[in-house]
Amino acid sequence: MDGISVAALTEEFNSALSGSRVDKIQQTESDELLISFYGGAGGGKKLRLTANSQVARACFTPDKKKSPDTAPLFCMLLRKHLSGARFKSATQPDFERIIKFTFDGVNEFGDKCEKYII
Repeated sequence: MDGISVAALTEEFNSALSGSRVDKIQQTESDELLISFYGGAGGGKKLRLTANSQVARACFTPDKKKSPDTAPLFCMLLRKHLSGARFKSATQPDFERIIKFTFDGVNEFGDKCEKYII
């Protein structure tokens, strides 16, 4: 995966997820997240984010993996901050192999704020 591939991915994520909201967040493996979206252009899409050193990736998937019976703490934290948040953009800082996902959400006080997954 190089900078050009990541640039193409960010364009695909932006067009496919614009206006969508986070529906469900699962941590199917210790290094893998599955984020489901509803509404907007990406209604019904599932985004897989894998941080495995051998097969790191970010892609859409039709897979339905089973989550553990008890959600890990990191997954619970993401649910707290991102549940119901609206997808805003996916960007690539300085043509690096990094994707920055930006969401419009609310904080603990109900104020609008931006949340990020990098």
